[in-house]
Amino acid sequence: MTETLIDSYKANIGKTRIRGIEVEGALPLANRMFTLQFNYTYLDAKIREGVEPDHAVLLLGATCKTGSAINLDLPGCREAASIVGQRPPLVSKHNGAIGLRFDHEIGNGWAFFSGIDVIYRSRFYAQVHNLAHTGDATKVNLQAGVTDNNGWRVTAYGKNVLGNETPDGIMRYIDLGVPAAATGDSVRAFSITPPSKAEWGVIVRKAF
Repeated sequence: MTETLIDSYKANIGKTRIRGIEVEGALPLANRMFTLQFNYTYLDAKIREGVEPDHAVLLLGATCKTGSAINLDLPGCREAASIVGQRPPLVSKHNGAIGLRFDHEIGNGWAFFSGIDVIYRSRFYAQVHNLAHTGDATKVNLQAGVTDNNGWRVTAYGKNVLGNETPDGIMRYIDLGVPAAATGDSVRAFSITPPSKAEWGVIVRKAF
């Protein structure tokens, strides 16, 4: 068996309160040649009960350690370890998109269509300490093409055309392949999922 050098874990942190709202809709414009589409999600998530020993060390340092072990029974350490009020990791507060569609008959059974979408996602944290985060992301997608009454559809598209570089994901992990620090603590690192670069292409479809 090969030794695992990178590890992460999940922990039951206590209680989390989640409140939110989701709205979506579509609005026809200019005799239905244009359609405005939108959606928005607000998610207010907060930790209501929870203790994370590493949080005490981040705030108070070695005063919360006995030797190389974290000791929350030391003065002030259990209070410092509280993560009440923090946001759960990997959860964005705001997500939304707005898009504009254009459709127009061009004759002989053919129609032209095009659209633009702006997609927004607010930052999310890598861990319960709420220190490292992805940053906010805004991506723009484009499409245009033609379709006919016989089932043909040709679409030219562009995804992330402005080249947004905000990570799609971020996660803290324990890097067991690196020697421990002088304090005996395992080294932490971050795994980052980069976004896709700007992408362009053409799709041809035929329905039967």
